[in-house]
Amino acid sequence: MKCAKCGAAIRPQDRKCRRCGQAVKRPIDEITRKMTLSPRLAVTSGVLLILVAAVLLLYGALEFGAVLLCLGVALALVGLLMG
Repeated sequence: MKCAKCGAAIRPQDRKCRRCGQAVKRPIDEITRKMTLSPRLAVTSGVLLILVAAVLLLYGALEFGAVLLCLGVALALVGLLMG
């Protein structure tokens, strides 16, 4: 990879050009930023899964309700730990 400003070679682990100091923009950094799940969304989704699981458990769908309950609790906890 080459620096967009001065054309110097940039190593994969460099965050900026060693010659001119220009920050290195990588496409993967933008993709990673876009794919990051917000803590609020994770908690909200987890709570909704827990509510759906509760309804399913009340109506006798024990296996499916239990799976959704586990997923909901896990997702809500991940969101709480992220935030």
